[in-house]
Amino acid sequence: MSSLVVTHLDLDGIVCAAIVIRTLKRVVDDVTTLCRFSSVSAIPKMMERALREAEVLSVDRVFICDLCPQPHTIPYIAKVVTDFVKQGIEVTWIDHHSWSPEVRKKLSIEGVTLVVNSEKNSCAEVVAEYLAKDHTLDLFTNYLIELARDSDTGTHSMEMSYIIDKVLKWFNDMKLRYKLLNYFITGQIDEKYLRELAEKVEPEYSRYLAKALENVNILEVEGHEVVITKVPTSRILVSDIKRLIEEKYPDAVLYIIVRPEEMKATLVSKVLDVASIARKLGGGGHKNVAAVPYDAQIQWKLLKMLREVLKQ
Repeated sequence: MSSLVVTHLDLDGIVCAAIVIRTLKRVVDDVTTLCRFSSVSAIPKMMERALREAEVLSVDRVFICDLCPQPHTIPYIAKVVTDFVKQGIEVTWIDHHSWSPEVRKKLSIEGVTLVVNSEKNSCAEVVAEYLAKDHTLDLFTNYLIELARDSDTGTHSMEMSYIIDKVLKWFNDMKLRYKLLNYFITGQIDEKYLRELAEKVEPEYSRYLAKALENVNILEVEGHEVVITKVPTSRILVSDIKRLIEEKYPDAVLYIIVRPEEMKATLVSKVLDVASIARKLGGGGHKNVAAVPYDAQIQWKLLKMLREVLKQ
């Protein structure tokens, strides 16, 4: 048996892949599993690559984890997924982001299993529930799920989830992701190595974080406070910026964190469903944290949409 996992680049995505591989190794005697990491914007390209690799490697099953497709990419993705099915490859798409009914409908293809649960705080939880429902999860897998949940919610109450997120964001290195995946599969994390990496970047990281707070603008929209900040680099965690601006401006109805290097803007709100706003602008995410593609007009578009929402 040969399987292929296409998963998100972040800690939650890496944990998803590890759970898939650990579970398959546990229930199937002879299994080979290949993993590929993808950003949301790269899903079409990565799916096409996965299709080529599946043909060469005689893959039986493809898992897609922690990736919510952008609406404009759906027709192409649906075509590639259909090609998988035509080759007799079983496709299982597992996610915890908020999917629109339209996206669900277009990817509800015979031979494709969609497992989407936006009520979960991490995709790792959804993967574990789906794959390990007939098996008792071992202690290390449960630990991985806790890491993923702590990371994806931005809570960072666990030291190791924060350290891993920090070094992943700072170095953005694919070799590091595969090293982490191997740690998670084998059940042996080199915490000393990861701590040393985090300590190495700390001085410069803190300087960038301070600059992000210097770039804050406060706007009033329909009597509500909106906080906008532009991040000077893509190498610092959105959760750190989110925490600092929420502490400084606790009454804001919306926080917009503009990330020019990543061509994204993150939307954060305690009271608004920002996922629904993001979907209308070609993005997506969770109810309280979402992201949209960044362009020169994004601030104007967001504020216009926000006025409409607040008037309701």
